[in-house]
Amino acid sequence: MLADKRLYLVTPVKAGFGEFLASAIRGGVDVVQVRDRSLSDGLLLEALAEARVATAAHGVPLGVNDRPDLAVLAGADFVHVGQDDSCEDPSRTIDAFARRAAVPGPWVGLLTGAATERAVIVTEATEGCAAMAVATVGLGNPVAAGLVPSFSRPGGNITGFTVSGPELEGKRVQLLKEVVPQLSRVAVVWNSANPAIFDFYQQTRAAGAALGFAAEPNIELSHADGFNAAFTTIAKAKPDAMIVLADRFLLAHRSEIVNFAAASRLPAIYPYRAYVDAGGFLSYAPNDLDQFRRTAVYVDKILKGEKPAELPVQEPINFEFVINLKTAKALGVQVSSQLQQRADDVIE
Repeated sequence: MLADKRLYLVTPVKAGFGEFLASAIRGGVDVVQVRDRSLSDGLLLEALAEARVATAAHGVPLGVNDRPDLAVLAGADFVHVGQDDSCEDPSRTIDAFARRAAVPGPWVGLLTGAATERAVIVTEATEGCAAMAVATVGLGNPVAAGLVPSFSRPGGNITGFTVSGPELEGKRVQLLKEVVPQLSRVAVVWNSANPAIFDFYQQTRAAGAALGFAAEPNIELSHADGFNAAFTTIAKAKPDAMIVLADRFLLAHRSEIVNFAAASRLPAIYPYRAYVDAGGFLSYAPNDLDQFRRTAVYVDKILKGEKPAELPVQEPINFEFVINLKTAKALGVQVSSQLQQRADDVIE
């Protein structure tokens, strides 16, 4: 069944790579994605040539991670751009997608991490190429960003999965209020340069107003050299808590943000589990593994001939609530046993 599609990530490339893949495919693997940053371009291309033989013999799609230029050269079926927080030079992605657009046959670009910004760039580079499809994980609001006319009928060559649903920001606000009932002012940190995030900010403000607190100070961060000034502004304002909105630039700077919250004894809720793993207090976010599984289904459908224009953009359906009790203790915040029971994971 398509719902059971498994995305098989291979790392690192090893001796007998082709036979290893063939054996894995015979064992039931549906999609192969190759990733190995330790190899030179020449060695990685040799490994991809072996992978191409193994996957083509069994009719299994082959993908390459983070190297769209090599994916084109290797004749891969799809490329995954943006898995890592540190994004590669976007000009390399643009050039690779533009060159692949001139080659006959279907191809899929799987975009994650800053997916909205990448999707805008890639769709502009491949405009008019009917065989080129873009599947995404982590979109903001693709309608507001001008990528698609509607969620139900994307209508072009892009579709995928968003990072937020209509109630997600409100849920984060509600959880924070449960832990810190006396909230009156909450700092909101967001990347104003990301066109998808303004909707999240507006939803957060509205949810806060409904629960009786103000979303202030409003902290707009879009450059690495702005953190010190932002932290100074928050410290002077003395809010009761902090909310960080979903954005890959901010995620890449999670250590600075989490350390500031700890030093300021500021309870905070975050949009990705990675913040809590780094010492943050709370996170409520879409389940990444579920998002990738659903996206693998879309990649498979597109490569088998379905049109992305007819595959609806979907919102997340499975979420993960994580509490860091070590951080709660350091903050002097009591987390009720009832709330702990509702968490998907508790770090002690």
